[in-house]
Amino acid sequence: MPTIAAMRRRGYSPEAVRAFADMIGVAKANSWVDIGKLEYCVRDDLNRNAPRVNGVLRPIEVELVGLPRRRCPMRRTSPPMWASPGRGRVDQRADLHRARRLA
Repeated sequence: MPTIAAMRRRGYSPEAVRAFADMIGVAKANSWVDIGKLEYCVRDDLNRNAPRVNGVLRPIEVELVGLPRRRCPMRRTSPPMWASPGRGRVDQRADLHRARRLA
């Protein structure tokens, strides 16, 4: 198990370390704790505090036949784990960019 100083150097948030300490508790006897519990606390903290976005570095352009050339509104929702789930509309067009297949 890494030390608290090592966790701070690696960028673990204080909230994640506190949640981990609360999860494992305090005991008088020496015991082993699975590293998965620490990873769970860090992942849970990141899910609440760090927004994620996806991006495509080298897209290819694709045109969908059968869709009108005008913009078609589509509904968008944010994942339920975010603190403030957003809802809204995104315009979908007949021409879009798709990720290349990585070999």
